[in-house]
Amino acid sequence: RECNDGLNATTDDATNEELPMIDLIFVVDDPIAWHAENVRLYPHHYSFTSRTLGPKFISSVQQSSFGAKVYFNPLVESPSSWQREGTSRRMIKYGVVQTNDLLSDLRQWDYLYLAGRMHKPTVTIGNEDEEIMQAQKECNLNYALASSLLLMERNDCSIGGTGVGKGGSVVCDLNVLFEEIANLSYAGDPRMDIGGEDPAKVHKLVHSPGQSERFWNLYRYGLEELHSKGLIHVTNGTTSQKTLEYNPCDMSTRSALFSMLPPRLKQFPSSSNGSGELSQLQLARAITDIVKPAARDQSIKGALTAGIVRSVRYAGAKFAKGALRKFPLL
Repeated sequence: RECNDGLNATTDDATNEELPMIDLIFVVDDPIAWHAENVRLYPHHYSFTSRTLGPKFISSVQQSSFGAKVYFNPLVESPSSWQREGTSRRMIKYGVVQTNDLLSDLRQWDYLYLAGRMHKPTVTIGNEDEEIMQAQKECNLNYALASSLLLMERNDCSIGGTGVGKGGSVVCDLNVLFEEIANLSYAGDPRMDIGGEDPAKVHKLVHSPGQSERFWNLYRYGLEELHSKGLIHVTNGTTSQKTLEYNPCDMSTRSALFSMLPPRLKQFPSSSNGSGELSQLQLARAITDIVKPAARDQSIKGALTAGIVRSVRYAGAKFAKGALRKFPLL
């Protein structure tokens, strides 16, 4: 079973001669057996240390509590069959996760790492796993939708749409909501702070050609369900014409959205307004408290397992997209 994270593939400029790197996630039941076969077939994908210590070591590193229980091999040349005429060989970065670890992240937001990647449009290769798709639809996407609606500021809505509607409700373009969703898994991510990611990444994830429609297809069911319950109103029309209207201060709306949050967020100390619910600031901090340590530790683990040369090359490429775009004169 394979789950393709098609973020870079669908958001970067496809007209460049050098094709953008693709992120792939392999979801496997038996990491030891999978790595044993992969090391046999593609030993050059692994660092010298990992090759030497073998699949049990690799699997133990992958499933350790340090990071988000993913093992990455970055900067791997894709098969020649992927190459377009007149372009250089496409590079890929692939990670490996055990099925139950992915399911736990989708259902519980343990790390909001792969779950966060799956908040955005992705492409599944091979047969879809019913249990994963169920956890994605019933848990992960609903968590993301509820969290983002609770986090959206009134002024964000006025910027993205027509401002204040009837009875103090706010009206905004759907892309404002999609940006809030796309930003969830970057809340507190140290890579964003130090220039290790493109500062315009969230904008590109939503506004690149075709992405808005893909986000709508991903969240259509959840939005229509909230619409049918009278909690929000989504206008008809094409995706680019759709607007969202809801009242973020209405207590019944907030209570319904709060009930959709993952159990982990409901365990955080709540506000003192007597509602037993998290305030907007508390919710933002609670999400950051999940994302930050997982993203930080996973980055460190990735640097250690990839090997010195490959880690330096990968970090250089990331900073070229991040810090150098943020500060073009550097």
